[in-house]
Order: sequence, then C-alpha cells, then structure tokens
Amino acid sequence: MDDQQRIMSMMVLAEDQQKAAQAAIDDLKAQQAALSDLAQGVQRAASQAARSAVHDAMNATIKGASAALDAGARDAKEAAEAAKTAAEAFPAVVGRVGWRITLIGAVAALLVVLIVAGAGGLSLSWQQRQVDELRQQRADLVDEVASLKAGAEAFAAKAGKAQLTTCGDKRRLCVLVDTKAGTFGGGDATYVVIKGY
Repeated sequence: MDDQQRIMSMMVLAEDQQKAAQAAIDDLKAQQAALSDLAQGVQRAASQAARSAVHDAMNATIKGASAALDAGARDAKEAAEAAKTAAEAFPAVVGRVGWRITLIGAVAALLVVLIVAGAGGLSLSWQQRQVDELRQQRADLVDEVASLKAGAEAFAAKAGKAQLTTCGDKRRLCVLVDTKAGTFGGGDATYVVIKGY
C-alpha cells in the first residue's frame, strides 16, 4: 500500500470518526434536553401535588370547623330555649317551692350554658390547631418545592454543557471529556475534565 492510499484510508477513517462524534454530540444534546424537561416536569408535579394536598386539607378542616360551630350553635340555642322555658316556669315554682329550688334551677341552667360554651370552645380550639398544622405543612411543602427547583437549577448550571451518551455492550452512561487537560487524582480515583469546561 503506497502513501497516497494510506492517506486516503486515514481520511476515510477520520471522516467516519467525525460522523460518529457528531452523532454522539447530537445524542448528548437530546439527553440534556430530556433531563431538563424531566426536572421541570418533576418540579411542576411536586408543586401541583403540594397545592392540591394543602387545598383539600384546608377545605376538609373548614368544613369540619363549620359543622362543629353549627352543632355548637344548635346546642346553645337548645340550651337557651330550655333556660327560657325554665325562666317562664320559674315564678310558679318559686311560689310553690321557695328560693332553694330557684337557686338550684339557676345553677343548673348556668352549668348547662357553661358546658355548651366550653364544648364549643374546645371544638373551635381543636379546629384552629388543625388549621395551624395544615398551614405549617403547606409551608414545608413550599420550601421543599423551592429546594427541588434550586437543585435542578444548580445541576443545569454545573453540568449543563456536559455531553452524555451510552458506551459499550452494557450501554453504560458516558461523558465526553477533554483528554488534553490530563488526568487528576491517584490510586483508585482518576478524574478528568468534562469537555467544554
């Protein structure tokens, strides 16, 4: 084989290698775009899930609080009606029984009102604690979404130029490196510079 044939062979080989390199670069660009789309999709899904969970929980709590307040209002109305009925019957009772029974009736009515008011207050306090817990959970979820977004942005900033592909029979993940920059490290760890950095 003469020199001209060798040169032609080398040019064909170089052209094939250039085509393979360009195909690898195009593949890496596609993978980078897919990773970016995936990170944005994760962020959107997490944000939507957090909003939906907080919204559902707050609606359930508000409905529960409203039902508890309605029940407390009904109980208070019934107690007031019972007290009114007792008050209307009070003069006749006083006339027959005396001041002792009147005092007992007044104390009993006062106890009923206090019990109903206390139950309503406890129910309202419990509902308020539930709302506060849901607000804290919402704040935690918002913080987590912000952290995920910051992580995705940091990844894109640090490795946005990296050109990834798959290599070998097992199709393992590979990155294009700058062999001219040399290798670093020693022992079991060898590092190389990513091409483009």
